[in-house]
Amino acid sequence: MSATRLGLLGALALFAAGCGGGSDNTGTGNTGTGNSTGTGGQVVTGTGGTGALGTGGDTATGGVTGTGGTGATSAPGPFSLQSPLQGSSAQPLTPQLSWETAEGAATYAVEIATSTAFGTSDVFQQIVDAPATTLTVPTATLAPGVIYYWRVSAQNGSDYTIATGAPQWFSSPYLVLGAHGIGATPDGQRLVVASEVSSGPIALVDLAGHTVTTIDTGVNSEPIGIAIAPDGQEAVATLLTTGTNGVNGAVVVDLVNNVVEGTIADPCVGTTLGDIAYFPNGAAAMPDLSPGCAAMGLSTFDPVLNNPQFAFANFSDTNDPYGVAVGPDGTFALVTMELDKQLYRVDFPSGTVSHITLSSSSAGVAITPDGTKAVVAESTLDVVDVGTGAVTPITLTGDTPGGDFHNVAITPDGKVAVVAGTTSVQFVSLVDDSVLASYPASTGTSVATSPDGTLAYMTDKGNGWVRVLPIP
Repeated sequence: MSATRLGLLGALALFAAGCGGGSDNTGTGNTGTGNSTGTGGQVVTGTGGTGALGTGGDTATGGVTGTGGTGATSAPGPFSLQSPLQGSSAQPLTPQLSWETAEGAATYAVEIATSTAFGTSDVFQQIVDAPATTLTVPTATLAPGVIYYWRVSAQNGSDYTIATGAPQWFSSPYLVLGAHGIGATPDGQRLVVASEVSSGPIALVDLAGHTVTTIDTGVNSEPIGIAIAPDGQEAVATLLTTGTNGVNGAVVVDLVNNVVEGTIADPCVGTTLGDIAYFPNGAAAMPDLSPGCAAMGLSTFDPVLNNPQFAFANFSDTNDPYGVAVGPDGTFALVTMELDKQLYRVDFPSGTVSHITLSSSSAGVAITPDGTKAVVAESTLDVVDVGTGAVTPITLTGDTPGGDFHNVAITPDGKVAVVAGTTSVQFVSLVDDSVLASYPASTGTSVATSPDGTLAYMTDKGNGWVRVLPIP
């Protein structure tokens, strides 16, 4: 908080402490008989109220005589913040802040902080003279990926009014060209992002330093989906060839040394891969075509170079397997279908295939940490009882789930689902099936959550962003 504002608030507190029996705090004059030096306390007296009585300041045995003293003015009128909108996760690093005019305001105190407590968490403070109601944040003030809270206080000579609904939060995205698949390392220190552009790299986002580095895959392919091994030491991303020296398959990334270990070609050279997931034992699964490219289902393999040991579960369904999630104990996997209403289940180690009929085709799927529920993005958001197959639809607030294969994630405590919709990102309680919050985000792609369950990360492939949002 600025020294100017602290001075204003201190003056307000002193004034409030001395209010007497009057109702409008307006005096008829300050009376006294001498000069303003002494050792007592300054006394201001009026017919409308008694002013502040100091206990240790410069005071008088006399005083200043007047005939028309004026008491306090009223606080500035109510006003609201205008921009950034609450929950905006795509602000530039130098956003323009704007707010409504507050009647009677002489100045506005603007604050940006990393917590709603402000004070010691302030990263920016500035006094703006009325009638101005905008302010551009200077360069080198904000960092990408940080949740910032902002508020404005309208002030006059004796009182202040905080903007209605303040504080509000915003954030600036990390920049990753073609950002698609995303995951957070188990230690919460990094994000691993597939950059879906020709010969695109794997991006590593340092969540402490707020920097982005890249690892070249070494092949002429686009990374699409991504998964991080349970121990955090390795990641695997699906690849779509874009020409000569391209690979349809997967790339294995060493996250300890930040290098590509190599690529694994899919048994079906004409496959189009998307989502991918790890088993607890380090094996991987991805919706795929069969080795002869004649059937659709789920491929499982060991992400080991030169010996991946592929296996295939045939769905006998040619409507494009799409999203995949593996149960927490590795005994089953669920796969959505892009073009029909089936949700397939594959049990392991038997490879038995069964299915549940949904109300529409579906996209992303995620499983709760206890393995009892799955959340599926279709025309509504469906909560599926994994044991019984019962489906409970949840209607999002003014939106429907988007169409990406990994547009749903669940917090580590299993209580909240994060959903990338068509025009928003929404947070849904899995305790009472209610929508907890909805924020604007028209081009969300894939989502992930932080290991501590406090933050959501959403890629925005079209804009090349990784948005960061707080989980309510």
